[in-house]
Amino acid sequence: MKRLFVAMPYGVRKAPLDYEEPDKTCVIDFNAVWEGILQPAVPAGFEMKRADELRQPGLIDRMYNEWLFEADIVLADLTFGNPNVYYELGIRQALSKKGTVLVACKGTNLPFDVRNQYVIPYDYFAAPTLRKFQAELRQAIKNASVQDDSPVHVYLPGLVVGRYHGQNLPKQKFKNSRNAYKNSKLP
Repeated sequence: MKRLFVAMPYGVRKAPLDYEEPDKTCVIDFNAVWEGILQPAVPAGFEMKRADELRQPGLIDRMYNEWLFEADIVLADLTFGNPNVYYELGIRQALSKKGTVLVACKGTNLPFDVRNQYVIPYDYFAAPTLRKFQAELRQAIKNASVQDDSPVHVYLPGLVVGRYHGQNLPKQKFKNSRNAYKNSKLP
């Protein structure tokens, strides 16, 4: 089964949606966004988790970092510029080549560093537009599951990130190989 991790705010949040109107605030129920807008658009065959749904003993950051690294897809909702979402997006794009799909509520002001990435807009305040958004999101998830799209890994194509469970780190493996070569009886 494929894994999909969702980086998004949760609960009811109130904030300005568009920086051009800083006095105009909107209220969005992100649990409703997850349950009624995003989750129904995820294709069948995905195990889905948000950070608040990781219910295992241990440190929460260890669990969500594992999901960010190992998930086949990360779906990030950039609405309201939530710092935790951008932190998780940065971890994902630095550690993994795997697919990431970005969404945001229509009117969200996106920072310069993500404007060059495709962000699928949804309109929390216009239910008739949701079917089109969900179809586009479903297709984006399918596409992202078969391609590598991390901007970090595109820029640094030789970057290798791995987990070493009790094994020697690459630097130590190189040192051991070098020493073995020096100590060999090869001419």
